[in-house]
Amino acid sequence: MSKETHPKTKPIFLMLLMLLAPFASANVTTFGDGSTSVDIEIRDGNVLQNLVDGVIHLPDGETVTGASMTVSTNMAEHGANSRIDTETNVGSGAGVRVWNPDYNNLLTNFSDESLFNYEDGNQAIPVTLAAEGFLTDFEGTKAGFTDSTEPGLMPSSGIGWEHGSLSASDVPAGCASGNECWGTNLADNNYTDDNDDGNNPASYLPFIVSMTSAELFVDPLLKTKTAYFDSWHNLETSVGTQPNSKRFSDCAYLEIRSSPNPGFPPDNTGFEYLSINQQASTGLTMGTNYALGGGSGSQWDGKISSGCAGLLNGTQWEWGLAGSSTTAQNPTGWATVAVDLNDYIDEYVQIRFVMDHTARPALNINDNMSGWYVDNFRLGDLLPQTASMTVRGMTPSTLGGENHPNGYGILALEAETTLTATLTVDVLDTNNNPIVGKDGSSMSGLSGDIIELWNIDTVD
Repeated sequence: MSKETHPKTKPIFLMLLMLLAPFASANVTTFGDGSTSVDIEIRDGNVLQNLVDGVIHLPDGETVTGASMTVSTNMAEHGANSRIDTETNVGSGAGVRVWNPDYNNLLTNFSDESLFNYEDGNQAIPVTLAAEGFLTDFEGTKAGFTDSTEPGLMPSSGIGWEHGSLSASDVPAGCASGNECWGTNLADNNYTDDNDDGNNPASYLPFIVSMTSAELFVDPLLKTKTAYFDSWHNLETSVGTQPNSKRFSDCAYLEIRSSPNPGFPPDNTGFEYLSINQQASTGLTMGTNYALGGGSGSQWDGKISSGCAGLLNGTQWEWGLAGSSTTAQNPTGWATVAVDLNDYIDEYVQIRFVMDHTARPALNINDNMSGWYVDNFRLGDLLPQTASMTVRGMTPSTLGGENHPNGYGILALEAETTLTATLTVDVLDTNNNPIVGKDGSSMSGLSGDIIELWNIDTVD
């Protein structure tokens, strides 16, 4: 069998034809910038990287015709921290006198030590401003106050006193301060329909709701033995028989019980009427929103109905809150009520807040009957307006090398304040002068749970 070798001319020709065809079909006269020619530069640049100090060294013989730079960092892991809290050991054991300048080698300094609480015996506790007596704004806490409405007097709604918040659309439009306070059936603008008899149509029955304070000790060392609280009320009121006169159907008042020893029974036994010091109070006007009890018949104008039996103290009628605390002179309605406790010095007391709805058939002159609200209770002196604690000896981490780029890192604070108080941090040098950051910003008046201190030059 013969073998033939076929010529390869045709495939080669076809290949050349395929390569030359595109050139033959194109007709390029100019480039995008209008020029008829262009220089093509083939680059073979290497990526140069320095993760230490950012300096770039070019190899000999290289020419830089263009460059771009990307600046970035890897995640920083801080391997050092300084922590000072009630578990810190300053030489006497963990948590022993860590805040006390006499025992911590002057680690701390106070503007006035008498304004702070930082030890219980010789054991460190969280640092707080000192308040003599009892003080609460009810923010995030009931502060030991409880609804003590007796089951047989509770309205059918099942709600007596409540602790919580109010919105701007409620009446009142918010607590006296902050977000939380106590009130009778919060956000209910008509307490008179809280106790229906279940019939159709319904009739509404009388009820009494009460709230009891925490156990309070009237310390003889208190500078003042007067208790204060913010009070707002709007209670059922009708028109009197005389021009511009009013008759007060419902009332609110205080009761107290005392003991030489701590501990009170869980029931409401032992309470007696407690008078309000109207002269030391603000926002209370006799005959307008603070009235005498015992009103009835023709002797009712300007008085609280005799149906408010809690105002009968033996044979004598006493004074109570009535009408509305909102007046032209007090447009918010929040008054400050004062109670003199000098008769109970060196005793333990509980104060009871009582609102009595008598369900009398008289027509109310106000569309709003929101009841009684209480905020900001205190017995004793107010907290100091300003005070400071200095913590010394804070040093930067040296793990990043000389002149550590992260300054002093971050400062994390575990602290709580009320909504009306502020806690700020000033960063001082060894001479107690305020530090200025590397960008010229002042490192004073800093606030927040986490405070950034990257901006401090650690060389200074």
